[in-house]
Amino acid sequence: MDIQVMESMFKFGKILALTPTSTKKGKVGACVQKSYSFLIFTFYTAAVIIGVFYRKIPRTFLNPVELFLKVLIDIDNYAHSFYILVILNTVKRNCWHKLIKNLREVDNVAYSIKSYYLILSIASLIFCSTITLVIYVSIVHLGIKYIELNLILYFEFCTQFFYTLLACIVLRMLLSRYQHQHFLLRKSVEKIKFDIVTLKDTVDTFNEIFGWSILFNIVFVISKTLIYFALILKGISVAVRCNSDGFFVKRCNSARIRKNFETVKQTEDFLQNQAAGSVCWCDPEQSPEIHSCEIFLLKQIDDFRCFELCHHFSSRCASNIFKIGNILALTPASVGDRKSSLSRKIYGILVFVLYTVGVIASFLYRRSHYSKLTLIQLVLRILLDVDLYAFTYHTVIVLASMKGQQWFKLFKGLKSVDYQLFGTRSYYLILIMAHVALWSVSILAFYVWINFFGISFLGLYLVEFLQMYSLFFYSLVTCIVLRMLLSRYKYQNFLLREQIVLTGKLFSKRTLKKVVGNTFILKQTVDAFNDIFGWIILFDIFFGALRSLIYLDVAIKGDGHFSGNSPFGNFLHWLSHISVISLYWVGILATILLCDNIMRESEELLGTFQQMEFALNENEICMAMKMVSYNRPKFDAARYFSISRTTIFKILNSLTTFLLVMIQFKSG
Repeated sequence: MDIQVMESMFKFGKILALTPTSTKKGKVGACVQKSYSFLIFTFYTAAVIIGVFYRKIPRTFLNPVELFLKVLIDIDNYAHSFYILVILNTVKRNCWHKLIKNLREVDNVAYSIKSYYLILSIASLIFCSTITLVIYVSIVHLGIKYIELNLILYFEFCTQFFYTLLACIVLRMLLSRYQHQHFLLRKSVEKIKFDIVTLKDTVDTFNEIFGWSILFNIVFVISKTLIYFALILKGISVAVRCNSDGFFVKRCNSARIRKNFETVKQTEDFLQNQAAGSVCWCDPEQSPEIHSCEIFLLKQIDDFRCFELCHHFSSRCASNIFKIGNILALTPASVGDRKSSLSRKIYGILVFVLYTVGVIASFLYRRSHYSKLTLIQLVLRILLDVDLYAFTYHTVIVLASMKGQQWFKLFKGLKSVDYQLFGTRSYYLILIMAHVALWSVSILAFYVWINFFGISFLGLYLVEFLQMYSLFFYSLVTCIVLRMLLSRYKYQNFLLREQIVLTGKLFSKRTLKKVVGNTFILKQTVDAFNDIFGWIILFDIFFGALRSLIYLDVAIKGDGHFSGNSPFGNFLHWLSHISVISLYWVGILATILLCDNIMRESEELLGTFQQMEFALNENEICMAMKMVSYNRPKFDAARYFSISRTTIFKILNSLTTFLLVMIQFKSG
């Protein structure tokens, strides 16, 4: 059985606290291993801090691009080690046992165990040879000081290599089991149904365990490659600094330097090939063999009625939110308004006119300030003003006056579906804590900037603060509505698992119809949510990205915009910057993660239906599964892009690209 191979890898991994002690589930020794993992991570953290301290002086010789890439690699390595040592071995410890249990339950194509051990032996031999070559080349050219400075890096290399190899082994096991389903296709359909559901659960568990590890490996390889390309292409004069981390600088022949760094780069190619190997092993999962085993769920649903009104809906909380929003003309007058009254529309237009006058006056006040900005700073500043003004128009005119029907549809859908009770107090707690954080940050910002600009700061940025509060208000409302949706999707899973699957009760058609009807209503509610909050999320992301780039540009260029004679004053300036931008990024990240959790709950609901179909073999369950599959929720930002956890990585990718452009302008 190929599980023996994982048992052998676990014996090695437990020494460095990289894996559980065994493939068998057991509570004995779990506390000891968790303590050992925290101990290893503590020592590792101390070593990282010491390494950063010793490399501080050499890195002053790096240009901004090289320094950025080096820091990015350090962060990636530390995050990877934290995820492995702390998260996987403590929080996600059960995922390991679930993965191994599912692999044991499904038959596989009988690969020879020797082939797995051959892969392990060859890969380990190449890795050890590579590391030995790197150490030898570094000591010969850069001295023994290189080892002292970068010793902790070899622990990180070993961790990345071990998890890349382990991911490839597990993917090969999964591939063999999917291939076996194709072999069984002509013999036993029921067995294949059970195996496919189990394998789907196994792949989800694999993503839980190895997803972040693969991401960290890819970031590491890309960053390392960019560093070596920069060194190779630089040519004529290269600083030989212990792989950009040593203490001395030499003028060297360009051919010799190019040759040396090509040698060092070649030693890293194995890690890059390993990372690519993970992707290659994943690809066969989507082969035609597997597609022949998939069950396609295609059927459209025409109409469903509401079955039962929720008795615990937090309408009082929603009403209070609308009372606050109505004062600033951000929302309709009440939850039940299908259409805004004439007086409400006039009030919205009046508020927008006042906003417009305030924006124009602020722009005139800030003309002299804008004239001192660089081209990039001016472009970013104007884009930020346009984003805030467009957001104000959309909320005050469009959402508050023209989208009454969508608001009514949204809250009607929420009222019509039962949910897992969080408690109304939890929503009030979110509102209170968020506003406490907002006012604390605002008081700090006003104090800092009034001391810097004087009382004229109010004329410059008071309207912008009002717009930022409106943005904060809608970000908060977005998170609360998403939390309501999440509680309702969780309750559908509860109905199926607790009342049908886990409790062993007889099949209940009434419960089945209720769940299917609720998913249809929730799909319509999600569509209403996208119609209302799609543009809000888009404006929110633009605001967070533009604000971050403005602050980063000032930090990189150090042009004295926010500098003063007092170190404490400078500290307060940057603290106010970081506090303001962090407040809005928390809202953006919370929105994205809540959307992703809702879609994940929908996938788990579909998986529960698949388990029921196998256990009960009822036609009604098959039809319900098709209906639930058709009505899965999808979130988007004004239909420009879909919202899921991958959105976070796309935002970071865009910010990094623009940041590198700004660094190049600084270097120029």
